[in-house]
Amino acid sequence: MTSLTHLTWLLFALPAAGAAILLLGGRRTDPWGHLLGCATALASFGVGVTLLVDMLGRHGDARTISQNLFSWVSVGNLHVDFGLQIDQLSICFVLLITGVGEPPPFSSPRPGVTLAMPLEPKARPTNSDGRQLVVCCGAWVQMWHF
Repeated sequence: MTSLTHLTWLLFALPAAGAAILLLGGRRTDPWGHLLGCATALASFGVGVTLLVDMLGRHGDARTISQNLFSWVSVGNLHVDFGLQIDQLSICFVLLITGVGEPPPFSSPRPGVTLAMPLEPKARPTNSDGRQLVVCCGAWVQMWHF
């Protein structure tokens, strides 16, 4: 089995490239920008899963993946390298952030009810009897009407 540790840099490069394209493209990316943003996060999640599978195939003491990207400072006997290191804790956070960190979908089990909406304090719809459950997370509000 070939080691896939050379893919570590893609964890950061894919979302950064997507963000740069969206930033530089501006409003021209409105028709397809949401697809690019989701695709880069999904691709980063795929790289994370690949690194996890590679990590689990190793002995417990050898599960740290290190990749040297370039030599940052090299003066005399002092050599400081710039690199990435993935271990059990960091791969857990990589999978958590790239796999679960997407905003909730704009769909609803009941027609006509929006479950996810931008956070606006004045725009909080209620049912006719006023029962609602509001869950705040970051800049999103989810509402379930009962």
